[in-house]
Order: sequence, then structure tokens, then C-alpha cells
Amino acid sequence: MATSLLAKRETAAAKYSAMGALRSLLRLMRPNTRLTEAVPVVAKPRPRNVLISDEERQAMLLTAAPFLQCFILLCGDLALRSGTAARIAPEHYDPISQELRYVTKGGRTMHMPVTRQLVRLFELVPADADRTRPYVQHLYGRSITQHALIRQFARLCGRLGIRGKTPHDLRRSTAVKVMDITKDLRVVQHLLGHTSLDSTLYYLDHDYGHVDRELIEEAAKGRKAHQA
Repeated sequence: MATSLLAKRETAAAKYSAMGALRSLLRLMRPNTRLTEAVPVVAKPRPRNVLISDEERQAMLLTAAPFLQCFILLCGDLALRSGTAARIAPEHYDPISQELRYVTKGGRTMHMPVTRQLVRLFELVPADADRTRPYVQHLYGRSITQHALIRQFARLCGRLGIRGKTPHDLRRSTAVKVMDITKDLRVVQHLLGHTSLDSTLYYLDHDYGHVDRELIEEAAKGRKAHQA
């Protein structure tokens, strides 16, 4: 009964997570039975591949209020998760080095340089302001939650006619750009704060499924030269 209900979950990601959680729970409850075999195996869904263009991002920044500009730049320029962006406060920022120091979802301590646009927004907050209060709240003038920021982002996109985009797409877009520039997965891994390179590979999987003919030809030449 449980598996039939779970199978009706709408998204592939929800089904994958739900079936995995149910399988783990059954193993804990009855480790010596075959109950887990009754749980349908759901393939891991393909990663979301929606990106935000430079034009869309610029339109957002031109229209958004300072607090939302700050949120967009933290998610975009620094590729932060929305929850992390909503918590970044003066206590995380060193104005001398112009770097942020924060802890990721996976418990990794990060040191990240801040872009000029973010520096200008951070400087709008008085030096004697509460250092534990997030920047987005200082700029908003009162408390605002992560979910409220995401709703504000959605409303902004709606006003601009930008459909189907989320703050996480800003993070992904920056990761793809950095990969295109550096061709180095380790750099992207550090940018995203992933503890596992597998997470980074999965994150970018949709962008690197094509092998160029030139690459194959170059590799073939290398093999022939080695064999000679």
C-alpha cells in the first residue's frame, strides 16, 4: 500500500528520494527480511538543466530591490544555495580581504571572494549594525525567510516574463560557466562546496554528454604516435 502511494508522487526526484528512504527504513526495522525487495527500484532522475541567461540575470538586477539584488548575487555570483544566501551576515564578511567565510550544507568551511556588486551592497549596511543579522534582512528592513525570498524571486521573474526559473538555477548557471572557462571539475567542486566529486559530476552531467569529433581524432593521433 505504501509503495503504491509513493509511486504516485509527481516528480521523478520525489519518487527516487521516497523509495530510497522507504528502503532504508525497512532495512532498519527488519534487517533480516526481504521486505526491501518489494520496494520498486526507481532510477535516479536526470539533473535539472535549466540555466539563467546573462540577459535574464541583468534584467533581474536592474529591476530588483537591493535586498533581492543581494540574494540574486549571492546565489549567482558566488553560486550559493538559497538557504546559505539567506543566512549570510556581516559576521561572515571580511571587508579588508573582501571575502566571505561560511560553512556549507555538507559542513565544509568556505572562503569565497566577493564581487564588486556585492561589496557595494554590503557597504550599504552600517558598520555598527547587528553582525549576526543576514544582509538580506538588513537591506529589507525587517526579517525575511528563505522561502519568502524565493517567493519574491518568483514574483520578480513573473513581472519580467521569465518563466520556470528558480534561485538554484543561478547557482547552476555559474557552475556551468566556470566549467566552460576552466575545464576543471575540481574548481567547480570547490565553488559549489561539494564534499564529493560525484556530486559535481552529477550536477553538470547534462552539459557534458557530447564528445567532439576533434577530440576523438586528437586522441587517436596520440595513440598512434605512442604505438609507433
